[in-house]
Amino acid sequence: MDRIMNRLLHTLALLVLLSPVLLPAQEELLLYPQGAPGAIGQEPKDKPSLFIYLADVDKATGAAVMICPGGGYGHLAMEKEGTKIAQWYNSLGVHAFVLKYRLGNPEGTEYQHPAMLNDARRGLRIIRSGAQKWGIDPDRIGVMGFSAGGHLASTLGTHFDDGRPEAEDPVERV
Repeated sequence: MDRIMNRLLHTLALLVLLSPVLLPAQEELLLYPQGAPGAIGQEPKDKPSLFIYLADVDKATGAAVMICPGGGYGHLAMEKEGTKIAQWYNSLGVHAFVLKYRLGNPEGTEYQHPAMLNDARRGLRIIRSGAQKWGIDPDRIGVMGFSAGGHLASTLGTHFDDGRPEAEDPVERV
């Protein structure tokens, strides 16, 4: 009986310790619900999105970050450079949004620049447009990335625009 109770307690302790790692994104939000501009198919790879990780309400600081995982523009390191980083930011009270952007390939037959940059711009605009809903201060939104995602984040920072106030889509206005 003691052996069973001991194993049960160890299992419960392990589950509690691993629970942050096992938590999925709270929501996946398509960047373009009606289809991405220039999409070459309808598969998941053709549908860029944001995976939303909101910090606990009692910890939230009002800050947010969009995370661009790396992968050489040929794949995305979503777990290592996305989910785990988002959960770390959440532990600091920062809301995190992991960007799943469209990718190219060595033969050049998939997506090419500026598709990835447009996805990053759209992701940032979605975060800004939903700032009030998510409890985010729109002046406290950062962007970071790893490897190709770092290149994408820095490119986004140097190709900034204020949106198009005349756009029909409210997301494109911010």
